[in-house]
Amino acid sequence: MAVITQNVKQIIILIFIIICFFASCEKDNIQEKRKPFIIPGDSIETNYFNYSPDIIFNSKSDSFDFNYDGTFDIEFERKDVFIDCDLDTCPPGTICDCWPIVYIDYNINLAKNIEIAINLDSTIYEFSINDTISNSNIWARHNTYPMYHWSPSYCSGVSERIIGLRKFSNADTLYSWIHLKIENYNIILMNGAIQK
Repeated sequence: MAVITQNVKQIIILIFIIICFFASCEKDNIQEKRKPFIIPGDSIETNYFNYSPDIIFNSKSDSFDFNYDGTFDIEFERKDVFIDCDLDTCPPGTICDCWPIVYIDYNINLAKNIEIAINLDSTIYEFSINDTISNSNIWARHNTYPMYHWSPSYCSGVSERIIGLRKFSNADTLYSWIHLKIENYNIILMNGAIQK
């Protein structure tokens, strides 16, 4: 009788260990499973950042740690280009009066584990509120992408856009978006979100 009781105890303990093992495996899978998309403007199931006041980048280059994990994800870069202009060497589409014309190019530089959503012509894709950012977008991992080209001869110097990013963290892929405003010499980060 004692041998049977000992065997029953061992079987019960073994069944309990197996149940715990499968329950913990299932729990881990649930924790790792994320929606394979993110929606600009949606703050549900994301780490939403409403920067108040807005973060203003106004130097030639500013790095930013988007999800505050201690590593810089993106860098905003401003390049001011001065062109000595006279009537004979005037660039097409500009009005020249022999004064230097300032062109300002705003670029975004990506860390190695960051990708950006692009169009078929390799320009940055501009999302709208309630769009879906997912694996179905075209993604690229080149280092630098032009965001905006400003010339005082034909532009107001103000542009607002939502950019889709995805980050690779170990075996995980996190989708995110940032809402930017480019205003003359400033890049202004208004809000954004990254998957939890």
